[in-house]
Amino acid sequence: LRVVYPEDSDGIRVIGAFADRDTFIALDWHLREKMIFDEEVKEAHQRWRDLFGEIAPFHGKQLDDYLTNYRSA
Repeated sequence: LRVVYPEDSDGIRVIGAFADRDTFIALDWHLREKMIFDEEVKEAHQRWRDLFGEIAPFHGKQLDDYLTNYRSA
């Protein structure tokens, strides 16, 4: 997830995964300018395993699979 409001603020990136439809679990966050994306994703995968063991994150094929009543802007 990314936060870009207000426009004059530093962008924030939230790294996480869906546990089920409509259930996002944030595992970490960083200011966009200070994060190394690939490294943070690897760390998030490890955090998920540390917290949930062999339970895999929820996977879908399109945004409607993840969010009820999703509408594109």
